[in-house]
Amino acid sequence: MRYDDEVMGDEIVGDELGDELTGDEIVGDDLLGDEIVGDGIYGDEIVGDDLLGDEIVGDDVMGRRIFRRRRRRPNRRAQLAAARRNAIMQRKLASAKVVVKKPPQKSRVQSIGFNSKGIAPGDTIDIPARPQVKFRGTRLSIPSSIATSFLIEDLKVGRNSQFVASGAQSAETFKDTATSDNISTDTAEPGMDIVLSVTNTSGTTQDFHGTLFGDAVE
Repeated sequence: MRYDDEVMGDEIVGDELGDELTGDEIVGDDLLGDEIVGDGIYGDEIVGDDLLGDEIVGDDVMGRRIFRRRRRRPNRRAQLAAARRNAIMQRKLASAKVVVKKPPQKSRVQSIGFNSKGIAPGDTIDIPARPQVKFRGTRLSIPSSIATSFLIEDLKVGRNSQFVASGAQSAETFKDTATSDNISTDTAEPGMDIVLSVTNTSGTTQDFHGTLFGDAVE
């Protein structure tokens, strides 16, 4: 066999590559077997016509998917239901009662009493008082006639002691002859207990009477 009898241009490997690339495809005409570069890019979506996966409209031409924005009709039933809910809410708001918390209107000096009868010698008792308005005590007054017979064990507003340390104090410290303030308590809310604890130090049964003056706010 002569090499010049077989024309290299007819059956040359290079020609075969040009006409029929084994397993390859012409880049200018077809990429990846099915999609034409420039005419149909795989997975290409026209963003201007497609928002968040709207339905495909039209035909599938050469692998190119044409997307258009799907125009949804308004849901008339949902609109009517929303309108009814808004109307009901407006009616409820129009007839609703508005609770307004009023600030205190006035303040004045008032008093609250602590009274207990028949306290036996050596007994310690708690005498509660319950103001009906906001109250802050500023002066504890105990009659001079009984002050020598009692100790003041504690004075509490709610559960909080108004003394800076535990320990009884002589009732004479709070005699009614004093004219200036001798204490400043926490503010007691309406219905909160103010409790005065006293001990009878005399040898006889005694009645106790005391008064707490302060500012009442209402």
